[in-house]
Amino acid sequence: MKIETIEIAPGEKRILLLMNQEQSSSPDKEVLTYLKANGIEAKKEYAEERDGTEYNVMYFGHCYLEDRIGVDFLSGWIQELESLDEE
Repeated sequence: MKIETIEIAPGEKRILLLMNQEQSSSPDKEVLTYLKANGIEAKKEYAEERDGTEYNVMYFGHCYLEDRIGVDFLSGWIQELESLDEE
């Protein structure tokens, strides 16, 4: 799973969670389970190809995620889960 922040206008940001369609990982499942259990829903979900890799993309408003989980916390948690999954 990857997390990206995009600025669409001054002071207006969006958060993208990208999950590789071909390689479902334990961190992906853990994060998705948490989001679902806490009623945190993406504004949009869609598929996108980047550099030959297909991703499922979840699109969130920055303020929405910040109020519910904290963007810095989510980003750090994803990085921690990914590093544990690699061991």
